Amino acid sequence: MRLYGTSSDTQNIVHPHYSILAARVAIDNLHKQTRASIKDVADQLSSCRDRCGRPASLLDPAINAIIQKHGAELDAAIDF
Repeated sequence: MRLYGTSSDTQNIVHPHYSILAARVAIDNLHKQTRASIKDVADQLSSCRDRCGRPASLLDPAINAIIQKHGAELDAAIDF
């Protein structure tokens, strides 16, 4: 899919609608890669590590605690 997006983007000089197609392909890829639960996403962001293997959370612990506590309600409110 990434190749389709890149090819469509480079064809933008031929016709402007190719850039719209490239954007749609990119969004489709993003939706396919996004996890269904916000708790899963928060866990993934919290468990990141740097190149040396040290913990390097991308999410503040307070925000993670809120997400873990209210995850089901947040999942119900988010429609994607």
